[in-house]
Amino acid sequence: MRSNRLIVPLVVLAAALAVPSGAPGKTLTLAKAKTAAQKFLDRDHAYYPYEAAKKVTSCQRKSARTVDCAYKAINDNGTADCGSVRVRLKTRKARHPSTAYKGADVMCAP
Repeated sequence: MRSNRLIVPLVVLAAALAVPSGAPGKTLTLAKAKTAAQKFLDRDHAYYPYEAAKKVTSCQRKSARTVDCAYKAINDNGTADCGSVRVRLKTRKARHPSTAYKGADVMCAP
């Protein structure tokens, strides 16, 4: 009888530890980050139509909620501008990612 009293709480404790607690938070997918980055670059191009259109080339995960996406724009004279856009979910409950330029634009090979 006494051993049953010890086993039941141990089984309940083991089950509680095995099940993840609550919602661990959302993870930003690379596809969603790439789409958000391209929309951000398209809006930027609408404000500055004299600049070459920027296209997302690749995305790299930095954390579960942060992704850096590289872009490239080839100008009329053949030079290329490169840079990156940071896409992130600000909170664990956020549904829509926020976007911003990560750093300074740089020249890259065409």
